[in-house]
Amino acid sequence: MNTIAKNIFNVLKSTYDIDILDEDQRQEYIDTIENAIESDSSTIELDGMEFRLINEDAIREIYQDEQEELIKDCYLSNLKEIPWWLEIDWEKTVENVLDSDGYGHHFASYDGGELYTDGYYIFRTN
Repeated sequence: MNTIAKNIFNVLKSTYDIDILDEDQRQEYIDTIENAIESDSSTIELDGMEFRLINEDAIREIYQDEQEELIKDCYLSNLKEIPWWLEIDWEKTVENVLDSDGYGHHFASYDGGELYTDGYYIFRTN
């Protein structure tokens, strides 16, 4: 059995008071987490709550891509394309947003919270 999946489950169970009816349900939740951590970013549902799990090795790139898209949608949407003469330092812009808000503000739409264990960031999304 995957220790990382068990640890993630235990963090979620204690933080969000997930109800477990029996050992089979507990194992089902751990299996769901184990399958999810096979990719860099996955969304799972446990006990009616939705969580996004993101591997620490991939979170910065995922955050960079999603923030660039969000900034373009919010602040540059009136432009059909950015003029050739306008340069945006995306790395610095996204770093400023991260320093200001952290990962939780973007990824955890439920409460802005950020959990971390065993190489995975965990965010509640509903």
